This record gives sequence, structure tokens and C-alpha cells, in this order.
Amino acid sequence: MLHAMHHRGFCLRRLRLAAIVGSSLALPALLPAQVVIQGEVSAEGTGAPVVGANVVVKGTGQGGATDVGGKFRFIARTAYPLTLEITHIAYQSREVVLASDTSLVI
Repeated sequence: MLHAMHHRGFCLRRLRLAAIVGSSLALPALLPAQVVIQGEVSAEGTGAPVVGANVVVKGTGQGGATDVGGKFRFIARTAYPLTLEITHIAYQSREVVLASDTSLVI
């Protein structure tokens, strides 16, 4: 049973990104953009929410975990393009490349 669990996949649903537009008085051109990253992780096939999945911007450590509804939201100080790493102990890991401020269903 445990071996079979590692072969299950999961998918992102309604991944939404929105750049935060703010005013910065000190060197705004040198600071990376702040991006709000939010979405939902669900089990492939059943559509059940995946609780406790880690969603991180690759190479930065910036991210968060999904709640009891499979939803996540965090602010990352980064620029596009960026890669999200989605991991969970019971599911196969997944990477998603985001090239711009966009909404995706994967």
C-alpha cells in the first residue's frame, strides 16, 4: 500500500498569480518584484484536496503549505520566469514553470 501511494500524482487547480504594485522610495529598480502566488492542489483522478503539500519557488525557499482545503497562498520576492516545486510525501513531486503574471489550470 505504501509503495502504491508514491505513484499517485496530483495537479494544481486554479493557480492564480498577481503582481503586487506598491510604491517603494528606495531603489525600486534594484528590488525584485513581489508576487502573490495562490492556488489549490488536488489529487489527480479523485480531485480531493491535498493537505500539507509544500509549494515553493524553486531555488529560493519562499513558499508555503496547503491547508485542509488544499489551498495555498504566499508572497514571493522574485521575478518571472519562476518555477514552482510542489511536493508531498505521499505523492509524486511536480514542477510548474510560470513565465508571466497569469492564471493556470494544470
